[in-house]
Amino acid sequence: MTERAKIKKKLDAEFSLFIRRRDKFTCVTCGKVGYERDGEMQCGHLFSRIALSTRWDEDNAFCQDRGCNFRHEMDWMPLELYYREKRGDEAFDRLYRKYRTPKKYSNAELNEMLEHYRKKNKEKRDA
Repeated sequence: MTERAKIKKKLDAEFSLFIRRRDKFTCVTCGKVGYERDGEMQCGHLFSRIALSTRWDEDNAFCQDRGCNFRHEMDWMPLELYYREKRGDEAFDRLYRKYRTPKKYSNAELNEMLEHYRKKNKEKRDA
């Protein structure tokens, strides 16, 4: 595994924990409540993680249980409806444009984001 891939993997883990904590381990799609180490709650993305422009965007990520996150791959409508209801059509359109705009991060930028989410997770844990 390359150094870049290692950084992205660590960043994914920290970002996922931050999102699940932010959403209080509650699936935004079905309302199921989990807890931090249950392995059931995941960080779901409205727009695919493949696009780096929105992969670590807090507006694109939500806590979902494993089943809802998996179903989202086949049926994106429930999460889109949730998003539009909570944030509005303009926010959805803005996020979609961002998703469609290519973005490449340097390793230094990825490391900055990694440290940012490590710090946020530590603050949340210590609170």
